[in-house]
Amino acid sequence: MAKARDMCRWEPDIITNLLWQLMRTYGFDALPASMTKGLEWLAEKEDWWGERDWSLHAQPDEKHKEIISDEIVDAYCVLGSPQNCIDKLKELEKLGVSRFCVYLAVLESQDEILEQIRLWGEEIIPELG
Repeated sequence: MAKARDMCRWEPDIITNLLWQLMRTYGFDALPASMTKGLEWLAEKEDWWGERDWSLHAQPDEKHKEIISDEIVDAYCVLGSPQNCIDKLKELEKLGVSRFCVYLAVLESQDEILEQIRLWGEEIIPELG
């Protein structure tokens, strides 16, 4: 799980950019608690956009560990064992999610990519819908 979280931590970091803009536009209290849990500190930022090094945006080795906790990664990402992924996707389906994208871009080797495709195709997707 630690490796999966570290490889996926950039995605919730991207989401924080969107949430910051929503907080600035509508106010923190106007957003659902399920969307902002763990990100209360973001509402206090005056210039989130200016604090970021955008040349590193969406890179797995950016300073995400300093910003995005494991709890936030778990809340915003589908990761872990095939059963963890199935359970999370079924929860999302109950909320009305009907489509999902799998990002394999940060995997370190062709073998890892092929293994993920196999796991999704043989173990996860058949258990959905």
